[in-house]
Amino acid sequence: QSFTDFSKKMIVTSCVADLRYQPKANDRELKLPTSDQTNPLQITQLLLGEHVVAHQEFMDENKILWLKVSALQQQFYHIPDGWHGYPGWIQAKDVIEVEKFPSYNIVVNQYTADIFDEKNQAICTVSIGTRLHGEKINSDTWKVFLPNGQKGFLHDGDVYFMNPTVQESIEDLRNSIAKTSLKFLGDFYSWGGRSAQNDQFISSVDCSGLVGLSFLAHGLQLPRMSHEQFLHSQKIDFCSELQTGDLIFFVSITKHFTRMDHVMLYLGNSLLEDKKICGQIIEATPAQNHVVRIVSFQDRMGTECNQITSGDIADDQGYKFYVYFGSFLHDASMIQKLRNDALNHEYTEII
Repeated sequence: QSFTDFSKKMIVTSCVADLRYQPKANDRELKLPTSDQTNPLQITQLLLGEHVVAHQEFMDENKILWLKVSALQQQFYHIPDGWHGYPGWIQAKDVIEVEKFPSYNIVVNQYTADIFDEKNQAICTVSIGTRLHGEKINSDTWKVFLPNGQKGFLHDGDVYFMNPTVQESIEDLRNSIAKTSLKFLGDFYSWGGRSAQNDQFISSVDCSGLVGLSFLAHGLQLPRMSHEQFLHSQKIDFCSELQTGDLIFFVSITKHFTRMDHVMLYLGNSLLEDKKICGQIIEATPAQNHVVRIVSFQDRMGTECNQITSGDIADDQGYKFYVYFGSFLHDASMIQKLRNDALNHEYTEII
């Protein structure tokens, strides 16, 4: 039975929660890595504290209550409605109703972080990209307020303070975002994944999840999926203009000018273990070993960087696709807009 006559503001209370196309949970036998074939109902994942609006509820055959929601902090674009929160189904146990959405000022910037109590006992382990409201009580500790009303503590080294005005230089942000992406290196690919890998349940990243969390760890919020990331990005014409932290998008020839299939992060001249990486890419891919990997531009595109223009056809060992380039780090005003989006807790339109 479903009810369609309500609109409730809610926030996520689980460390990680799945958003599904239908009110149906993962197969209990499902293991990482996953794909659109093995986990086709998966849309994305929501992290502790994320804002949603619930519209409907449904009780499945196992007596599990589901809510149809809009994930307001994961924007997608739909014609003719424009931009709005990603819709899908979430289990009711993973959210709690609130009168108004809370504001957040810190974000977890380590791969995972333990929230602990006053006795230094772990309450929960949260993923990179988790936003919370905190008060710094000493040089090493933040007191945080969890969605269920419980107080906890986080180490200062585990969080990034989201100053309302971005303080870092563009160059520092580029290099730091690239280094953050390396935290996922070797993780399994997970279709619809947007969290640090946890082998106890289906928790990891897909291509746009990797990119989005690498930015969000610096208080910069991107749209959720690769196509929306492309739409929002500033377009780059020539591959030779790519800089560290810029994005590379694929769309298969059969889907040209519909939706982008894939997104990758350009590492450029970023540092890995004190060694420079030139002309290389990091991506979460369902191909080959189904992991987050680093690959050279030439190996991925079948040609050198200076020979490709945005919109050209590239060839990866017989698989052909159109390739496009974009950036969110082109100028300070664009970066500040991403910070504003990450801090936003008031929405002009509740769908």
